[in-house]
Amino acid sequence: MRTHRCSYNHSTFADLVITALFGLRPQRGSMVVLSPTVIGAALQALGAAQQHFALDGVDYKGHTLSVVFDADGSHYRYAAAPHGRKGLVLLVDGTIAASSDTLARLEVDLSPSAPWRHHEP
Repeated sequence: MRTHRCSYNHSTFADLVITALFGLRPQRGSMVVLSPTVIGAALQALGAAQQHFALDGVDYKGHTLSVVFDADGSHYRYAAAPHGRKGLVLLVDGTIAASSDTLARLEVDLSPSAPWRHHEP
């Protein structure tokens, strides 16, 4: 017989990885904040051997979030993709909502009138 303890532990672990390691923190209202300082420190400690990560398919307030970091655009080849770029990218429902060349804090408004929703490709 399966207990809830197993499912709870699994959920807790995923929550810690998403919020603490990747820095994707729940907010009140329509904002989403990505502050990847812990994973940035981990990547720095690993040196040049590991300068990329991705977190894909996170359900958040009715949206699907994806986070991609590729320091030079060579691992995921995301920089070569149409409208892609190197560095840190936060996608909301498959659309680039914010980006930075470095592991910087990103804040995105998820409201329907947010400026990133009206960018021309």
